[in-house]
Amino acid sequence: MPPDGNCTTSLDILSAQEASALPLPATPDTVGVKLNNILVAISNTRTDLGERVDALAVGMGILREDHGKLSDRISQVESSMQALHPSTKELTSQVEEFTCIVRLLEGRVEVAEGRSRWNKLCTVGFLE
Repeated sequence: MPPDGNCTTSLDILSAQEASALPLPATPDTVGVKLNNILVAISNTRTDLGERVDALAVGMGILREDHGKLSDRISQVESSMQALHPSTKELTSQVEEFTCIVRLLEGRVEVAEGRSRWNKLCTVGFLE
């Protein structure tokens, strides 16, 4: 305590400018204004969140629709593949048959070429 017996606080030492910067004590009016501001902010946030949720729901609906379309398309492709499968086997066997025929023809050509060479050799041999 100071020698004169008066107790001073830090508020007593503040200048007038510093004192005016301090928050005023809460009154029912200032509390009401603050509460109103908070309620408006909450309402705006709820509206914003509601709009975002709505947009998200629309987006999810579009995704579900696209997913459904994609699933349908995949099913169609799978059905087409299954329908083509027997045809694919048939086509494969036809290709194998064709390959065998080509090999036979190649063999016959080789035989024919061999005969031709042989004939040429024989002819040349007779001419000499």
